[in-house]
Parts: sequence; structure tokens; C-alpha cells
Amino acid sequence: MDKKMENINYQDWYASAYAELTGFGVWLKGGEMNALPKEEYAKRPFRILFTRLSTYVDVADSFTHSFLYQIAAGLPGIYPDIAYLPPEADARIFDRDSVPWLLGTTTKIGPRGFDVIGFSNSIVQELINIPILLRKSGIPLVKTDRIKDDSIPILLLGGANAIHATALWGKEPLVDGIFIGDDPQYIGKLFDISGRMKKEGAGKRDILEAWEDVPGFIQPDIPRKTKKGIMPGTKGAVIFDKGIIPYGEENIGSSHLMISDGCRGLCSFCSENWNKKPYRESGLGTLLDKALELKSEMALEKINLYSFNFNMYSHFYELVWKLLPCFDQIGLKSQRFDMLAVDPEMINYETAFGKTSFSCGLEGISGRVRRYLNKNLDDDLLAKSCDLVFRAHARELKMFLICTGYEEESDMDEFGEFLGALKKMREYSGNRTRVIFSITPLVRFPWTPLEFDKAFGADEYAQIIKKIKRAVSDSGFEAREAMPVKEYMVSQVLVRADNEKVKDAMITAALESDFVYYRNISDEFYEIFFKVLKQGGINTSDMFRAMSLEEANVKPWVFCETGTDRKKLWDIFRKNISFNEVGGSLAVLSKERPVAIEELRKRVASIRKNRGRFTFLVSVSTENRALVRKYFGTVLARAIMRSEERLIPLFRTYVSSYWAACGKEPVWITGADLITLEWDTKAKDMIPELCAKKTFIEKVNKELGKWGELKCLARDKDPYVFKIMFNSPLVLKLQEYLKQNGMKYTLYKLGEGNYSYKFTKETVKKKIIAELYAETVTRQDAGGAVKEHCVTVIPSEKFCADDFTQGAFVFSDKNDRAKVTITADLVI
Repeated sequence: MDKKMENINYQDWYASAYAELTGFGVWLKGGEMNALPKEEYAKRPFRILFTRLSTYVDVADSFTHSFLYQIAAGLPGIYPDIAYLPPEADARIFDRDSVPWLLGTTTKIGPRGFDVIGFSNSIVQELINIPILLRKSGIPLVKTDRIKDDSIPILLLGGANAIHATALWGKEPLVDGIFIGDDPQYIGKLFDISGRMKKEGAGKRDILEAWEDVPGFIQPDIPRKTKKGIMPGTKGAVIFDKGIIPYGEENIGSSHLMISDGCRGLCSFCSENWNKKPYRESGLGTLLDKALELKSEMALEKINLYSFNFNMYSHFYELVWKLLPCFDQIGLKSQRFDMLAVDPEMINYETAFGKTSFSCGLEGISGRVRRYLNKNLDDDLLAKSCDLVFRAHARELKMFLICTGYEEESDMDEFGEFLGALKKMREYSGNRTRVIFSITPLVRFPWTPLEFDKAFGADEYAQIIKKIKRAVSDSGFEAREAMPVKEYMVSQVLVRADNEKVKDAMITAALESDFVYYRNISDEFYEIFFKVLKQGGINTSDMFRAMSLEEANVKPWVFCETGTDRKKLWDIFRKNISFNEVGGSLAVLSKERPVAIEELRKRVASIRKNRGRFTFLVSVSTENRALVRKYFGTVLARAIMRSEERLIPLFRTYVSSYWAACGKEPVWITGADLITLEWDTKAKDMIPELCAKKTFIEKVNKELGKWGELKCLARDKDPYVFKIMFNSPLVLKLQEYLKQNGMKYTLYKLGEGNYSYKFTKETVKKKIIAELYAETVTRQDAGGAVKEHCVTVIPSEKFCADDFTQGAFVFSDKNDRAKVTITADLVI
């Protein structure tokens, strides 16, 4: 390992390198609202680094990290931090500077500063990234070497795909332990055991052995039977309400409310469905309470109802009715379309509060193929549901298709008839709804009924997918491949891995090709992977063949029990392989509507109409530099709500910042700003009364902490006049900026290196700059004397701080943007 990598704290490195990183390193900034401060690291002796195997951009809206983080943060003596896969360009900078890829975002501490690295694995392709992450972080790929080195943390894998991670198993597995399940009580128990045992001086091997008593935990080199970690009798999901507020603009002010867990369906292809049995719902009262707590803690504008199929939820209508007055938006993602047909009023409810895009799991291209998939999707109900979507003037209809390998010409003919009918429906509706078909090759997962079936090869899938795409395009619709066939091949091998040579081939291919999975499998990785498999005597066609129940029951994944009877899976498969279904349509599920659609529309209209805006004079700290200003606005809204709980249901949305409105996002200006937030009109008297009280302002500022200060409610009349100070060691080219903008002036010398620019009347009328001053000062640092330019601007309404920064200073590259410090203050 590089000696530099032994230094576990990289705060100084980040301070000097963040300008080079993607998005100025915001993804690695850490310290988000609701995250534990880095100072807690020294106070909590057991440390866990939760690591996603994908980038921040890809997983920022996932609540897995937030869920795990809150469990750990709530336990005494345990400090959690978060790590992400570095983006491609940033990975090269990490390597250049010998920085470990496993790096805590808040602490900037490398892997050896933690006791456990918790990998959260959501899809099977991400497993390919583990060898690279370990190698790039100075961690051995061999368990024996890791265990005997006390400075190396325990490697624990969890997440939705953990049950399908047998590709990591073997005598020397890539991780030390695997947890299968999502029950917070068991997850908390793992952390509690390890924290207590470390305090008692126990070693890693002792901790791993103690973890064996926790349901769902298994050591992949010495597997014992374990049952997935779900507490028996648990009703509904456990909802945590203090989630980290992410920096990504599209995620600020938005979070998930899990209304149910699992699915009532019996679709044979769906791994998550079969690994989430039994279906559970959270009670209406619990959800409403938690929704308001989430709003208060995260300043939510939008709450997304999270479930496999939200229209399965028994109290859907009542839940939406009661959430509407409290949130600006309600997000609805996944639903069964056949259930729309038997409850056509539902689509009116959805469109009433803004849903314009709909998704449908069509899955099979024909009734025959859907029977194989055990979709239980009635053709007539499907057609009726699609017609309802067109009549609702939806912006987009997206249909998910699964290519099974069993498609025949008769199935293609039936699919062609369906496409023709769909085209006519759209024409008759008079609407131009965008229709997209997303096609995925079927990966046959263990612990589903299709575990026992044969898997098809890349060429077979490619030919069928080509036909499907052509049929879709010929009908005037769009077709996309959600997963390339090469990626399918790798995925199918990994989920059926029953020999450690698969792990060895994956490691060899990843390291030799230096491949990191971001979006697609590279050709080089693919070729090496299958070449090494062949050299090791692993026959892909043998891995892909059909299995009997007896053959399947000796596979390694059987050590991880889901609670589902494997004989039941086999019986369903035997029906499906004959193109017969088990179970029935879920469209018979009914839900009581508390109000008619007319009342709902009136309520939505009233809520949208009855709102008012308040503008707050604030001081924004340097913590917000290079962030979108909505982040501070959201943190401010949170602080106000937490200081007066009557305002929680009345907050609507962040509107604007004075500097964001006259510039570009992200905002580099700190100091004085005007933040506008929208509230229900019921708050019109409450907010001015509260802001007039010193005690309220103090409470808000205590909540704001490091993010800034609330000064007062901004005055309505007599607008504020600001000045902006630009400080930078970069070469100044003010004259060039002024010339390019046609701004004429007279230069006055105020002192040594200190000048005032007096603009002509015509220039002032341009409303870009009212006054301008520039001073050059010399300061001493470790490298000697450094010249710094200090420019003060009194801006007019058309002034753009970003344009000025790039026009008035000489940039050698775009990263020089970070070398300009910009602070705003009030003139009057």
C-alpha cells in the first residue's frame, strides 16, 4: 500500500482538490443537515462507513443510506459516515493523489479509520466494483489477510441484492460477512453487538462469530443456515423521520414515505417480490404522523409514497386526502395498471394532484408469455387502463417489457395487434401521449419460481429484442433497451454463482481491465470474464441449464432462507413452464374513497390558490458556498418549522434567493441574501408576529447552526441595497470586462493600488453596475508575498455575479472559479 494512503484523514487534501472534482466536489462535501457532525467521530468509539457501490448522483434519492445511517446514529457510542463510488473523472484524481476510494464524506477519513465497512448492494452488477474499491483503498481481497490485520475494518455486505451475492462466496470471500434482510431491529443488533464487543477488547473473528446469532447474517466462507432478518409479526415498515437532506438539487425537499413493504402479487420473475413476503402495510395514523415528522425534519415540499404498487395500499384515497393540505406535491411511482381499470376514478385522483406520467408493467409481449411470468394481468383490463391513461391526456406512458427467450411468432403477432390497438386508442383520445417501451432480458433469480428454468444466451435474446424494437418503432412508439445483452449475461452468471471460480473470474476481469461499473459492462471486462471462466472449467451453458428441485436445493444460496417454501416455488414453476398461472388478478382489491373526485379537485384548487410568500433577510455562511441556494432555503424552512410546530403543515415550497434569481446556480455568494418561501395563507399573520419576537429568531438561529442566520422578515417597501465583495489572487482584467459590456467610466485613484470607477449616465442606465471599487493588497503566506485583488460592486438589477467573476478575473481553467471568494453585505 502507498505510504500516503496510511494517513487516514484527508480534510486538507479535499480543501485543496475539491475544485477539480465533479461539481466542485459537492458529492464528497459531507456534513449535510441531519448528519452527525465530524466532531462526534472522536466521541463515539465504534465507527461504521456505509458505502454505496454506485456514485452519489445515481443513489442520492435512495433512502437505503439514510435508513442505515439513522439506525447507527441512534445507537450510543456508534458513529456512522457515508461513502460513494467516485465518479469516473474523480477516480483518476483520487489515484493521482493516492487517496483511498473508500472515503467518509463527512470525516474525510479512509477505511482504516472505521471498524466496519457496510457495503449496500442494490443490483448484482455493482458487485463487480468491490475488488476495485478494495484495491484502490489498500484493503486485501483475501479474508485471511484482512482478519489478521487489526487496522482493517470488517467488511459487511447488505442491501436488496445481498441474497444474490454468492459470486463473492468461497474459501477467501471478498467480504467477511453478509446480512440478508432489512429489519432495523436486527441491523441495530449487529451494530450494538460489535460496538459492545470492541469495547470489551474482542477481535474481528469473535465479532463475526457473535453475529452468527443474528437472523440474516452469514459468513460466506463458512456458511450456516440463516433465515432472512424479518421480525415475525411486524406490521408495516419502520419509518425513520430524520433523514439526511442531500445536496443534489433534484432531491432537496423530497423524501419517501414507505406505505407498504412487499407485494401481494406472485409474479415469478420478481426477486424483490419473493424476498419481501409477506406483504405488510403501515397504519394510516402512523403514516400521517410520520409524514409530518419527515416534513419538519427535512422541510419537505414533496412526499413520495413508496411501495411496490401504491394502488394496492388499502387506505390510499384517505391517505392522499389527508396529505394534500400538508405537502406541495405527492409523488406516486409504481402501480398495477389492471387495478386502474376496475377503479377508473383512481386516475382522476392521480391527475388531480399533478401526475402526468404513468408506468405500466406489461412484462410479457403476449398473454402466453405473461402466463409464463405469472403476471396475472387481464388483457381486457390492461387495454381499458391504457385507454384511461390516454383519455386523461397523460404526458407519458412507459411500459416495461421482459424478454424471456420463449417468444414465438404467434406472440409477436399478438404483440403487433396490441400495438395497433394502442395506436388507435391514442388517436381516438386526441392526445399525443409519448409512449415508451423499455425492454429487459429476463435474469432468472434464485429464490423465485424461475430459478429452476433454463436461462437463454446473448444471441437468442438479441434476435428477439431486435424484433420487439422493430415492432414498436413501426407502430410509431419508442423502444429502449434497459439492459444490454452482455450485461444480462454477466448478471445471470453472477446470480447463479455456485463455484468460487466465478468470484475469481470476476476479480481477474475487473483488475485486468481496470473496469468500474457505472452504467454498462465494458467489452474488455466481458471478454476477460468469460475467458477466465472457460479456463477455469466453468461451462456457461451448464450454469444456464434448467434444474430440478433436488439439484437447486444444494446450491449455496439455499443457506439463506427467505421464509418462502421452496416446494411452493417449484410447484409454481411447473405451472408456469406450461404457460399456466397460479393465483388471480389483483384488480379485485377495492378501496373506499372518502370523497368524490369533485371535492378532491376543489380541495387541490383551494390549496394551490390559498398561499402567500414571505421573504426573509438572512446571512448565509460559507458552508453553502457552491451549493444550490435552495439548500439553504430548505434548511431555513426546517428551522422555522422546528421553532414553531403550528407552521409544519403550512409550509409549501422554497421560491427563490435574491442572488440565485440574478445569477446562476449553484450560488457562490455568501453573506446577506433574501430568501423567499411560500406558505399557506393561514400563516399570513403568524409569521410576522413570530419574526417580531427576539426569542423566535434565536430559536431559528439555534436550529440553523453552521448554515447561517435569520436576521428578520424582509421589509416590503424601500428595497435593500447590497454590495458584493470579490477577493481573489487571480489576475484582474476589469477593464476588459467593462469594455465587453460597453460600460464607460472615469478612473479615480483613492490610494496606492486603490481605485474607484465612476460610470457615465448612459452606463448607469444599463443597470448592470451602479458603483465599482478595486484594490490590490499584498499579504504574506507560507510561499511568500501574494497579491490579492479586492473588488467591491454595488450591483444593479441586471448584474450577474457569475458573469462578472468569469469576465473580471483571468481563469487558467474552470476550476479557478473556486479561487474567488464572494461575500454580500447590506449598504442600507
